[in-house]
Amino acid sequence: GSTFVGFKNVCSGETSVIFITNPLNEDLQHPIHVKNIQLVDTTEQSKIFIHRPDVSKVNPSDCVDMVCDAKRKSLLRDMDGSFLGNSGSVIPEAEYEWNGNSQFGIGDYRIPKVMLSFPNGSRIPITEKAPYKGIIRDSTCKYIPEWQSYRCFGMEHAMMVIESLDSDTETRRLSPVAIVGNGYVDLINGPQDHGWCAGYTCRRRLSLFHSIVALGKFYEVYFTGTSPQNLRLMLLNVDHNQIPSDKIRVSKIIRGENLRRKRALGLTVELEIGDPPPQFVINNTTGQMQLSELQKIADSLGQAVILGKTCSILGFNISSMSITNPIPSPSDSGWIKVTAQPVERLAFPVHHVAFVSSLSVITQPAATQPGQPFSQQPSVKAVDSNGNCVSVEITSLTLKAVLKDSNNNQISGLSGNTTVPFSGCWANYTDLTLLRTGKNLKIEFVLDDTVRAESRAFSLAAHSVSGGGGYSKAPAVGTAAQMVTTVGSCLMGRLLLSEIFTTAVLILNVTPANAERANLFPNTAGKHPRAVIGWGCLPFPEPITVATRRCESEMG
Repeated sequence: GSTFVGFKNVCSGETSVIFITNPLNEDLQHPIHVKNIQLVDTTEQSKIFIHRPDVSKVNPSDCVDMVCDAKRKSLLRDMDGSFLGNSGSVIPEAEYEWNGNSQFGIGDYRIPKVMLSFPNGSRIPITEKAPYKGIIRDSTCKYIPEWQSYRCFGMEHAMMVIESLDSDTETRRLSPVAIVGNGYVDLINGPQDHGWCAGYTCRRRLSLFHSIVALGKFYEVYFTGTSPQNLRLMLLNVDHNQIPSDKIRVSKIIRGENLRRKRALGLTVELEIGDPPPQFVINNTTGQMQLSELQKIADSLGQAVILGKTCSILGFNISSMSITNPIPSPSDSGWIKVTAQPVERLAFPVHHVAFVSSLSVITQPAATQPGQPFSQQPSVKAVDSNGNCVSVEITSLTLKAVLKDSNNNQISGLSGNTTVPFSGCWANYTDLTLLRTGKNLKIEFVLDDTVRAESRAFSLAAHSVSGGGGYSKAPAVGTAAQMVTTVGSCLMGRLLLSEIFTTAVLILNVTPANAERANLFPNTAGKHPRAVIGWGCLPFPEPITVATRRCESEMG
């Protein structure tokens, strides 16, 4: 044992303290366990003193925007009652300046958003979730001002280490980390940055968090950043035989307003495909399932359910399934995109997958003129027998659009991206273009030659413009180059009338067989039509649509 003598107020007005924190250490004060202590000529207030955190370290080069944890996570355990009078613990006032001095960076506003949100996104009042602040305590805990800490006799406190083992443990911030138990919420920042890179701070901090918990209690841990994939939880200075290995397991927690499961017909099975949690994290991926393999499995299962082929593939029928996208490994570039997203209660969306019983054309196509994209592009929704949205996006299935005539025959004349992927349960077209005219045309949408849907019928007549001299309308038969020649010469004025006449004759003579059919000049088959040229010039039309104009003038 150890004997402490003469720890009390001295003549200088100062107090000698047996156990005191290091004022220069902002990372961690290792927990102290004592027993067989003898005190001689020592006062109660001289036993312990825990410093307040150093707010000067709250800067981008050290603790960033919140005080570090050394002074807020100091722990002393009296194992036999020889120091405190009874077996118990001394824990710091971790909630000091909570919602107070903003320099400390501690308060309700630093609690991770997911902790205060129901799965449906509604807000959980902080007074309901965690009305108490700081390290977990009970009625036996008493605050001693001279110690700046609590003395507790009814709980067995211990230090629990929360450590990210991902490859980005130094570069991606997870804190503040919130730990909740018995209505108490405590915030942890982690160690400060000690690195120097070319004379400047490296901005690298270990994702290593030390919390003080009471044994035998339930806790929830929330990260401000995206939760790490490889996580280690470790209790310091505890007997490893106290917790049997068969008592440690992952449990499914029912959250939200419904606290009981409803009985339903059928069997619901939850499967996780991937490598089991390892005892030790290794740096290589030899023998581990790759992201591409998991994506192929999700694609194959999703397609089987969507197309109704599970019975032939698996030997039993699956009415519906929920799939979560495979998560990239921390070393994969895709993980950076995942961690850049806002942290939500359901960080990784669950895709509802079921047999697609029908396709619904929600937005009908609307054509304007040949060669121009539809003014209203079609949107198609994939639904199950109950009308629920089926997330085809989880698979590589696409939706194909084909053009059909009034006799339901597939015809050409549809351009643009006729095959598009799904976004959720939606297939949205953006540049479908009709290249032909006709009546009662329609677009058929096909999913893997299994599920089909048709748009409403639409018609598109030949485009035409009216002449400047009051003559009948003339359908478009020329080209853009021909139109430029005619319009340009018309603008040049009266001096080039003979050249304009010749040009008009040459242009129209290119397609004499089509002239009568196009109803340009009804009674001039096999002849050079008479070109009548005038001064009035129409505005230049759209590049795709070309029409022959008539101008009128005296040809004397």
